[in-house]
Amino acid sequence: MLQKMRKYQFLFEELVKRDFKKKYKRTVLGMFWSVLSPLLMLLVMSLVFTQFFGRSTPHYTIYLFCGQLVFSYFTDATNSGMSSLMDNSAVFSKINVPKYMFLLSKNVSSFINFCLTLVVFFVFVAIDGIPFRWTFLLLLYPIGCLVVFNIGMGLILVGPVYDF
Repeated sequence: MLQKMRKYQFLFEELVKRDFKKKYKRTVLGMFWSVLSPLLMLLVMSLVFTQFFGRSTPHYTIYLFCGQLVFSYFTDATNSGMSSLMDNSAVFSKINVPKYMFLLSKNVSSFINFCLTLVVFFVFVAIDGIPFRWTFLLLLYPIGCLVVFNIGMGLILVGPVYDF
């Protein structure tokens, strides 16, 4: 599989670029929407859980933002992965390319959006006064596990039609 990835590296890069550009092609706010959408959701959840339910846990907004960030990445990667074959049926019906490349490109595109929102998350962490420590590097492991899990879920959900 890695040899095929190297062989089709240019195609993979172009698919990722196309998926990323396609997502924001006809939007007024463009990439800013991928950052604004989670922030608006965070505002609503923070308002509801802190004001109406009287939640007074320290750094609760950061806690909410972290969970919402991971959930939005998972849903985006899973939903786009499931539709990857239908969206690209015109391409792989004309040329012989591995079909899992389309799933991987959708997952990488979702991961780029996740990384953009993760930068905003760290800005919020700094604003909230949480000190940065070396233990923040340990976040790489669960993020890596989440990426592998999303790719696996995509392969399971549309697995019977992929050729390995």
